[in-house]
Amino acid sequence: MKKLLALCLTALMLACTACSATPNLGVDGSDLAPFIIGGIGPLSEDRARYGTSVMQGAQIAVNEINASGGVNGFRLVLNFQDSKGNGKTAVATYDKLMDNDMRVLLGGVFSDETEALLPSLERDGILAITPTASGNDLIEAKNLFRLGYSNGRVGSIIADFIADRLLGQTVLVVYSDDVFGGSEVQESLVSVGEGRALRICSACIPNEGVPDFDEALDLLETEMPQVLVLALSPSRAAEFLHLAEWTEESGITVFCTVPPHGTIRPRNDLSDYDGIALITAFSPDDERAVTKNFVQNYKDAYDEIPDCYAADAYDAVYAIAEAIRRAGITPKNVENDDFHTKMISAMTKVEVQGVTGTLSWTTDGESTRAAAVKIYREGAYLPYQPAA
Repeated sequence: MKKLLALCLTALMLACTACSATPNLGVDGSDLAPFIIGGIGPLSEDRARYGTSVMQGAQIAVNEINASGGVNGFRLVLNFQDSKGNGKTAVATYDKLMDNDMRVLLGGVFSDETEALLPSLERDGILAITPTASGNDLIEAKNLFRLGYSNGRVGSIIADFIADRLLGQTVLVVYSDDVFGGSEVQESLVSVGEGRALRICSACIPNEGVPDFDEALDLLETEMPQVLVLALSPSRAAEFLHLAEWTEESGITVFCTVPPHGTIRPRNDLSDYDGIALITAFSPDDERAVTKNFVQNYKDAYDEIPDCYAADAYDAVYAIAEAIRRAGITPKNVENDDFHTKMISAMTKVEVQGVTGTLSWTTDGESTRAAAVKIYREGAYLPYQPAA
C-alpha cells in the first residue's frame, strides 16, 4: 500500500510539473525542434485590443512559416503572455518566459511596458523586437529593435508632409502626455515645423478625469488652422472631432497620429470620420500577394480583417525567421554561447518584403521602413490624395 501511494504521489508530482510549464510547447507531431518566441503585451484591461491584435498577427506568421517547413530545422512556437499593460507585470512575465526557454522576445506592445523591460534585456542580452512601442528613447539597448516609427519620427513625417504639399501654414496640435506618446509627437512637430516655416499652436489635454477640450476648441476657432493634428488616443481623437463638428468638407486637413484599432468601422475609434490622414504602412486592400495572403489567413483564423498592429507583429515574426537564417542558427548550435550575439548581428543584415513594406534595420535598432500617409475612409486605409 505504501509503495502504491508513493508511486501515485510521484505521478502526481510529475503531472503538476508538466502543468506548470507552458502547455504544448515542443509538441506538434513534427520532427522539427521548437524555437520559442516569447510575446509580451496587454491581453486584458483597457489596452487588451492592441495586444490581442499583435498576438494574432504574430500567430498567423508563425503558422505560415511552420506550414512551409519551418526555418533551419526549427518550427516556431509563439508563447504570448499578458502584461496587463503594466510594467511590473511585464517584467515578471518576461522572467517566466525566460524560464520556459524563450529565445527571442516580441514586445512589448506599448512604450511603458517596454521601458520596464530594458534592464532585463540588458542583463540577458536576448534579441527583442517591439513591433509597436514608439517612445523616443526606448531603442537604447543594443539588443532591442523597433519595427514601427518613433514618436519623434511621426512628428517629423507630419511636419514635412504638411510643408511639402503646402497644406497650410497654421497648424493646431492637440495632444496628451499618455502611453500613445502625444507629447513627443508634439515636440518633434513643433521643432521640425518651425524649421519648415509652419506656424504651430498647441493644446495639451490632461490625462486625468474627464477630458477638457475647451482650450483646443477655442484655438480651433481663434487661430483658424488649415491643418489639425490629433496626437491622442483614437477614442479621444474621435471625441474631439465630434465636439468640433468636423467633417471632410470643413476644409481643415486632419492627421491622427494613432491609427484606429481595426479597419472595419471600429467602435469608438474614428469610424464616423472619413477623410482623416493617418501614419500607417499597412493597408488590407493592398494588391500585393503577400498582403492578400496575410489578410485571408487572418480572416480565416479570427473572422476579422487585420489592422496595422497585427500587420506590424506579422512582419516582425518574419524578420525573426530571417535572422535565424542569416545567423545560421540550427538545433545543433542554438545552445552555443554566441547565439544571442549572432541573432542580434543578423538583424542588421536582414531584409523582409513584408505587408508593411520593405524592412531592414540599422545598427541603432531603428527600422528603415519608408513613411506612409494614408487616408482613412469607410473602414479602409487608402493612398493619400489631395482634396479636389
